[in-house]
Amino acid sequence: VITYDYRGFGKSSDFKINEDYLYYDEFETDLQTVINYADSNLKDHRIVLYGFSMGTMISGFAASKNNNVSMLIEDGLIIDPVKLAAREKEEDRKAGKPFRDIILPPKAADYSSLLKNLKIPFLIFAGTKDQHTPYQDAVEAIGQQPNRELVVYDGGHGEAFIKLTASKQTGDRYFDYISVFADSYLK
Repeated sequence: VITYDYRGFGKSSDFKINEDYLYYDEFETDLQTVINYADSNLKDHRIVLYGFSMGTMISGFAASKNNNVSMLIEDGLIIDPVKLAAREKEEDRKAGKPFRDIILPPKAADYSSLLKNLKIPFLIFAGTKDQHTPYQDAVEAIGQQPNRELVVYDGGHGEAFIKLTASKQTGDRYFDYISVFADSYLK
């Protein structure tokens, strides 16, 4: 397992972040660098990308450019950053909040088409109460290719792990879903 921070986050090198940007193209470059490192330095490996929220887009962009990515695990899938920005603006308007204009890189408009055409397997976690990355977006995404599966949980954005591992009733279902999915596609 290799983890990394996008530049400007965690202990990565400094990078001036404008809070109005949804993401930066440099985040994809950072992930491509990690993938290239794994390809060059690890023997007999498979690359499975785990993306959370904005990271689902970064993973999708990277997977579309790298034939060595075997699978995506997406938690809080963003299906279309342009739609997401419009949705966020509308939610702020309805709540009477001053809204910010979310700035998207130029290639953001290409993402929904790119995602639709990705042929690798996806496992998508989607919460029924997620207003940021709605369950309906995940349903749309799984319908785009035959090797995509959806795990639905009763919760909001970013709560899949908590909701699927937090009680005696659910046990460690989060990891069970990932293991079963990976076993079925990474033989």
